[in-house]
Amino acid sequence: MMKEFKEIRESSIPPSQLVKTAFDKNPDKNRYRDVFCVDETRVVLNYPPKTTNDYIHANWVDVVSMKQRFICTQAPKENTVEDFWRMVWQESCRSIIMLCNIMECGKKKCEQYWPAEEGQSKEYGTLKVTCSRVIQEEKMLTISNLIVTNGNKKLTLEHIAWNDWPDRGVPNNFLAPFRLLQRIKNQIHVVIHCSAGITCIFIVQINI
Repeated sequence: MMKEFKEIRESSIPPSQLVKTAFDKNPDKNRYRDVFCVDETRVVLNYPPKTTNDYIHANWVDVVSMKQRFICTQAPKENTVEDFWRMVWQESCRSIIMLCNIMECGKKKCEQYWPAEEGQSKEYGTLKVTCSRVIQEEKMLTISNLIVTNGNKKLTLEHIAWNDWPDRGVPNNFLAPFRLLQRIKNQIHVVIHCSAGITCIFIVQINI
């Protein structure tokens, strides 16, 4: 793994040379100034039609060994929650994996961007999100079944919150990531976020 990391680092474009025009134009939508959203792979919002607001801090990540694409994004801010759900709807995402808590060490790391209680509904722009069921798996995973509606159209998905994934460090349960991967292995578009959007360590495990 260290050899592969070294090869990737040597062949990668240095951060100072990355094109991040959209990131620079939308500072109020970025959670951290030093975690870039690169133009080449960013998710471009085109919903609703004719929108002029196409930016969200989110990038596509392909897994070469599988027909699977991930969207790595930062934890929604108060002013980007609606954009987040626009993206989920646009890309027909069936799973959202949350690798952070709302509050960590007394600091807010993520907005409460989904209805967390059974039967609860919230509206985000033109989209209505309803929580139909909440399941607690072991101590670390809270799985919410969500229904997103837009007029007479509907999208069902799972929101999987990993409750003890630390902002800095590694999880205590090393088998849990593999069980979680089994839930999403056949899905094409999966959204993954921590606080900053640096979630590649989770995706790397798919190739192990």
